[in-house]
Amino acid sequence: DKTEFFYDKNLQGPEITDHGNPSLYVTDNTKQTAAGDYQSTFTLNKPWNYYWVGQAEGEAVYVIKWSIKAADNSLTLEATNGVYDGAKIVLKPTFTFGSADAIVYEWQYRAYGTDESAWSPYGGDPRTDASPNAGYYRVKGTMPADDSGNYNAVTTTEWTEVQIERAEVENPTLTGWETFVYNGSTQRPTIPESAAFTSSGDKEARDAGEYTVTFTLTDNYRWSGEENESRTHSDKWQIKRAVFEEPELSEDTFVYSSGVTVNISEYIIGYVEEESPYR
Repeated sequence: DKTEFFYDKNLQGPEITDHGNPSLYVTDNTKQTAAGDYQSTFTLNKPWNYYWVGQAEGEAVYVIKWSIKAADNSLTLEATNGVYDGAKIVLKPTFTFGSADAIVYEWQYRAYGTDESAWSPYGGDPRTDASPNAGYYRVKGTMPADDSGNYNAVTTTEWTEVQIERAEVENPTLTGWETFVYNGSTQRPTIPESAAFTSSGDKEARDAGEYTVTFTLTDNYRWSGEENESRTHSDKWQIKRAVFEEPELSEDTFVYSSGVTVNISEYIIGYVEEESPYR
């Protein structure tokens, strides 16, 4: 008969075949759940009338030795992406024995845009850490062996990869410049500020013309509706040329006279700091 079993959470033991009248003996310890070495005993009620085949007369107890061995465990991981400062990574373990709380995880991290070999250890847990960076993560899990020896330790053989996706941010727009006209002074549009991007370029100007401000995303963000590769966005603003009426002379016809002086200085246009709006 079978005398070796493997732990499966259920009662197990050797199959007992009764020969003769089972009321003639008492059985003990024929089923167990935990891993271990066991003995099932069969004790004759009237050893003076019976004896066990293969044993000396007068020996009332017959013993069957059997065991339940520690089972090999299994563990797989299924992961769902998270979003920076939004939905967290969800990790779903599937295992035969043990509990989810007992699993020990090993995490690694790789930033977006880096080589596939650029994995480095991640000391925390991106599922629970506050604002972990966007990028690629991968994880292995280990279910330790049962303290009672019922099942063996198991570690996932492959890395399970998952991402914290970059958070989406709308393209920034410059405002407040729509009425700018050259006035000789420095003028500045209203430039949006955010932790999601930095700005550079023509943030202020004095002369009439068209200008550009460039916004560059920080690592944890991407433009709404665009892929990770698009990292900059530009917006334009303008200072319009100043407009003035053409000068008119009060008199445009003169007769030569050595004593006549014509003064038209009031019609000369003066430029601010010698700068012309028509350059």
